[in-house]
Amino acid sequence: MKSSIISNELQVYRYGNGVKLARNDDTESLCDGYNTGYSVHDLSKLPFNIGICDSHNTIQYVNEAGAYSMGFSSVHTAIGKTNSNAYSSKTFEIVLNNCKKVLNKNEIQIVEEGIALKGNKDVIQRLAIRLPLYNKQDKTIGIFNCSIMLGKQSLPDALSHIKNLIFFNPAMTAKGSYHLLSYLQTNKHFLTKRELQVAYHLIRGKTAKIIAKIFQLSPRTVETHLENMKIKLAVDSKTALIEKLIDGML
Repeated sequence: MKSSIISNELQVYRYGNGVKLARNDDTESLCDGYNTGYSVHDLSKLPFNIGICDSHNTIQYVNEAGAYSMGFSSVHTAIGKTNSNAYSSKTFEIVLNNCKKVLNKNEIQIVEEGIALKGNKDVIQRLAIRLPLYNKQDKTIGIFNCSIMLGKQSLPDALSHIKNLIFFNPAMTAKGSYHLLSYLQTNKHFLTKRELQVAYHLIRGKTAKIIAKIFQLSPRTVETHLENMKIKLAVDSKTALIEKLIDGML
């Protein structure tokens, strides 16, 4: 797959467990696909990270937010590079292993990662969502990546787009494929151990300050855990988070 074929005019279709990029008139390869309403051009303007890598981990497309989050000076300089050019060796190993799982299992992946850029020891948490990228023959040729730098990029803004771009898809629901709400309600291990501990006390009426004292954490750290849980559960308020947790997560 060459970067030159990823035209701004291509539309993003949800297909099976992954994504296809195609023109609207390409009905032959999209008979079972669902148009998300986003073009590649639209992706370039999103306020969180979008990237497309081929099966060899080479960057074929990245939006501006994604390029900067990887330490590149521009989108142009990122194209053709690999994740090894951007991340520390430890982070690259983590990302590479996660990407291999998506390619080998042919399924969507939602994972929280601690990443560090090459030459930088600071670790930043991000929520990464990866899907297989298919060609016209339904062969997996790469990975479609979405990620949000937690505490750095706006969670509400990212969440509103991710709902439409990836999860809230009637075609997916009808086929019994991954749907964010059902996935999270049946897989409590998606929350980290610490998040489950915070959730336990949250639904019992304890404030972030009290929870922080219980676990000897800073209130800010607890608030970060709460924000992470909100985006994972597709809610935008603490009240809605409590309701969702009571409804089935615990």
